[in-house]
Amino acid sequence: MELARVAGRHGGLYASHIRGEGKELLTSIAEAITIGEQGGTPVEVFHLKAAYQPGWGTLMPQAGR
Repeated sequence: MELARVAGRHGGLYASHIRGEGKELLTSIAEAITIGEQGGTPVEVFHLKAAYQPGWGTLMPQAGR
């Protein structure tokens, strides 16, 4: 969080390869967004995907909201 705040003060961004791509995908995205919001910086998520069953076909439409 502190690094995101420093980046935000200097016009940077928070780039994340999120913590989880399975059933925890939505929680992981929310975590990255929270870090960006609290840090005052834009967020970029690398390799955004629903990687495992049973999330295929269901999690990505929700992640895009």
